[in-house]
Amino acid sequence: MKALFTSLLAVLCMTILILGNLHWNDKTISAVDNTGTTPKEETKEPASEKLTDLSKEQLLSLADNWPEESKSLLSMAYDEERPFKIAAAGSEVISSKWADIIEEKIQGSFGDMVAFTAKGYPETSAEFVEEGLAAEISSEKPDMVILEPFTLNDNGMVVIEESLENITSIIKEVKQDNPSVVFVLQPPYPLYNANFYPVQVDALKVYAEDNGFVYLDHWAAWPDYRTEDIKKYMVKDLSEPDEEGYELWAGFVGDYLVNN
Repeated sequence: MKALFTSLLAVLCMTILILGNLHWNDKTISAVDNTGTTPKEETKEPASEKLTDLSKEQLLSLADNWPEESKSLLSMAYDEERPFKIAAAGSEVISSKWADIIEEKIQGSFGDMVAFTAKGYPETSAEFVEEGLAAEISSEKPDMVILEPFTLNDNGMVVIEESLENITSIIKEVKQDNPSVVFVLQPPYPLYNANFYPVQVDALKVYAEDNGFVYLDHWAAWPDYRTEDIKKYMVKDLSEPDEEGYELWAGFVGDYLVNN
């Protein structure tokens, strides 16, 4: 009898062990997926922010005044989801309030689809070329360059013919690194009752036309430089534009860059 009881107890213990093991295996299996690996929490890539909510057609409509090459580059930039880069360069006033007004207009219309930078220099065109400063423009990797080619800085310092040659050198150097870049030329601001300076500006306009560059003739928006009316847009010593003058100048260029 005692032997029978011992045998039954052994069978009962064995049954409990087997059932316990089966229960443990069932819990373990339920904790893994069908491939036998523990499920991992899925990590979602953050959605990239769109540069603009505008369609390509809307962007190209805003850029309707641009050269055809620039519009093609803008279309390509849109497809590649990268900003189209505009770099302005010239005398020191280019990086002043003028640039702030232009940037605000571009951002307000194109959003982040068009990036704008501006660099101003005190050098003449000859010094700019000699010091290799065109490399600073190239480093921005621009799609478009709005160049105010130091015409006023050159006044009385560099003869017209050399000044125009320097423009060619600057453009060639930038295009070596950025073959597709498009140049747009503009004169500096007008000066009251100037004599030789307007001759330099006329030569710049002819240079642009002869070489197929867009020329932003913002002088047409100012009062005649030979009249007292222009003083309303200049600082007291008449050496540069006042706030209204910069707004007039930047407004003309901004209306070219953003077709409303």
